[in-house]
Amino acid sequence: SIAVFSSLVFNSIIYTSVSLLGNPGKAVAIILLVLQIAGGGGTFPIQTTPEFFQAISPYLPFTYSIDALRETVGGIVPEILITKVIILGLFGIGFMVVGYCLKPVTDPIIRKIAEKADESKVTE
Repeated sequence: SIAVFSSLVFNSIIYTSVSLLGNPGKAVAIILLVLQIAGGGGTFPIQTTPEFFQAISPYLPFTYSIDALRETVGGIVPEILITKVIILGLFGIGFMVVGYCLKPVTDPIIRKIAEKADESKVTE
């Protein structure tokens, strides 16, 4: 159930970025993915990664997803698991709120950019 919840959070993050930014939102999602793989502590302990990744680790949702999954594998400490799930949920809710608030602002801009790109025939 932690994996499903994590998947829903990451889907909301990607959906929001693509909804707000269009195709550049896909690039943002890929950059976020690369940063999370290196800075989330999933491949190597975060203490062994460069300082940059240690600094951004607390701001990456993947960190909390990995920590929650580790709790389920290694024995659950309810306080830790609940904290990680709440923080992960806040990431999802935060992105949904940002998307809800900014969609009316970014939609006309993205449509104009898409129309100009279509008119220029650069994207064909």
